[in-house]
Amino acid sequence: MCVDAMTLELPVVERVDNGANGSVYLDQNDVLILKSQAQTVRVLAGTLWVTVNRQDYLLQPGQSLVLPASWDDAVLTPMLCDLAIVTIE
Repeated sequence: MCVDAMTLELPVVERVDNGANGSVYLDQNDVLILKSQAQTVRVLAGTLWVTVNRQDYLLQPGQSLVLPASWDDAVLTPMLCDLAIVTIE
């Protein structure tokens, strides 16, 4: 069952290293916090909800969002009770 992220304490997956291929797998209950730095988030699968600088973005597979270093930390979570696969460059 999918529930609103605002009503639960969800596990936070902090990105330390992209790994060999830069792919990050986010399950429906995961939250990923990206520290403020210049980077690009690209969605490979699923729908991703990104909140940064008090703005919300919904990204579909094939879409990307450029995060300038001057922006605040970004919060990423899958939407629609889905698994999201993203790359962070």
